[in-house]
Amino acid sequence: MTADIQSNREKRYWPMRAAILRAVPDEAPGISFEQLVDQITLMVDGSLFQAPRTIDWYARLVQLDLEARELLHRVEGATELHFVRTEAGATEARRTGAEGS
Repeated sequence: MTADIQSNREKRYWPMRAAILRAVPDEAPGISFEQLVDQITLMVDGSLFQAPRTIDWYARLVQLDLEARELLHRVEGATELHFVRTEAGATEARRTGAEGS
């Protein structure tokens, strides 16, 4: 992977990660993916993403990464997919200054 490609990915990943950690609450009912995208669209620099649908796609990518890192989890029993921060996710949000929910 070239340094340019890596740099572009990093420029998008970290702001998206911070926005997601800021937007997702710590407790149920959590936030749906659609609500999450609406909120983070207001938080991230749109010029980093080539088209509006790119924000949706990148948000999903980072959301899945945060789930894999156990910083987010899905609310059980919700009729629609909702997310909340885990304790580790809340700690990470405070540590990185992404606290907001």
